[in-house]
Amino acid sequence: MRSQSLFYLALFLIAIPWTVKSDCSNLPEVLRQKDVNGALAPSIQAVEQLKTAKPRLVNLREISWPASGLRPPWQRTILRELKSVFQVFKLAERTEDITPEALPVGHADNPYPLALIPLCSGSYHGHGMAITASHCLRSKRTPVEELHIFRFYQYKIQDQHLVVDYYRDYKIVLGSVERTGDLAQVKLAPTPGALIHPVTTHSTQTRPNEYTAIGFPSHLVASPFVSLDCRLMNDSCGVNEICFEQCPTLGGMSGGPVARRNRASRGYQEQWGIVSESSNDGTLRSPTFTSSN
Repeated sequence: MRSQSLFYLALFLIAIPWTVKSDCSNLPEVLRQKDVNGALAPSIQAVEQLKTAKPRLVNLREISWPASGLRPPWQRTILRELKSVFQVFKLAERTEDITPEALPVGHADNPYPLALIPLCSGSYHGHGMAITASHCLRSKRTPVEELHIFRFYQYKIQDQHLVVDYYRDYKIVLGSVERTGDLAQVKLAPTPGALIHPVTTHSTQTRPNEYTAIGFPSHLVASPFVSLDCRLMNDSCGVNEICFEQCPTLGGMSGGPVARRNRASRGYQEQWGIVSESSNDGTLRSPTFTSSN
């Protein structure tokens, strides 16, 4: 019996992914939950395993870079796409709107006279235009353009981990919000510069199968997550929607891009939709849009 116990202990130690920064004991409970195999949900697995096993929702700041569980093209693509993804914040209209994750007045990362609430995600498309989820842009009394902040983070690799180098905030130009279902297009001011690379958009005529969803969970500021290897569902959601299976997301990733790597454009993603409606089983319903490029 003792030798059998030692055998199973050895198997357990070998199975632990070495790319995880820590045992994640310092993470919120939702991120410490284990999957059916007893593995930490946000941990990285080899890409070969991802193709057959349950896809992982990965915290990009909790892995070692370069990540051994991601092939080099994925590493480069994800790091590039972080230059196209925003974390969307909202200034608190009322005291009762403030959440536990809000950055209070006086916080080092809140230069505003109101509490700053992490809310959603968005992506940049060039010419000053950004896309997010329409349900993210809501207000009770004040125009949404005055309340919502699109924050761009510039990351760097330091000691094999992803850290924020700096950030810059952009506001929405008054009267520029255009909504189509749960898609919202806005114009940003000042116009984002060359550091943010537009995500290309494509029509829904020819759909690939494997996608990636990127966004910022609202309970973690400046900590991007990626849902790898989302799969297109066989049954169509509708004319202007696309559905995925095995594509887990977290609250706050709404509005982030659902995209596929484009080999012809130096690894930049082709965006096919946004994170919109998701369920606990990893099903994702996303509105799509046609190309404007």
